[in-house]
Amino acid sequence: MSEVVKASPSCTGLGYAAFAIGMAAGRVSGDWVRDRAAHRTLIVLSCAICVAGLSITLSLPTAGPSTPGFLMSGIGLSNVIPIMFPSAGKLSTATGLPPSRGLALTMCIAYVGLLAAPLAIGPLAELIGLKPALTMLAFSVFAIGCGWVILSYRSGGVPWEISRARVA
Repeated sequence: MSEVVKASPSCTGLGYAAFAIGMAAGRVSGDWVRDRAAHRTLIVLSCAICVAGLSITLSLPTAGPSTPGFLMSGIGLSNVIPIMFPSAGKLSTATGLPPSRGLALTMCIAYVGLLAAPLAIGPLAELIGLKPALTMLAFSVFAIGCGWVILSYRSGGVPWEISRARVA
């Protein structure tokens, strides 16, 4: 907030607070939403909301208007992992692997991303600037959404067409 949108010291925590509120709201309502929407649609919509939020944050020059972008980013990212983990188990079952192996592979990739992304963004921000580094983060989230669509269509939507509401 202080570097990209030049927020005053009293407003620098607004971005993180908005992101955390969005993440919490998305997680609390996530089961309800996941029961009513196809996972394929929800993951693409979640990635689109996150990319839109990052775009708003990076394009607006002041803290006040850019704060809703952080909120949108939190809402968008809140359901990505809760959708990917169960889908990994279902997809591995559909391909003949044990669900534990699919989940383990997905968790390994997720944890590498979780640990490596902050370590990569910092030096990248030093090298090219924080705004371009965060723009690359938006492109990464966009790539996750595109990858999800490709995987979904290649697998015939097998794990994503199954929701708890339809099974019960």
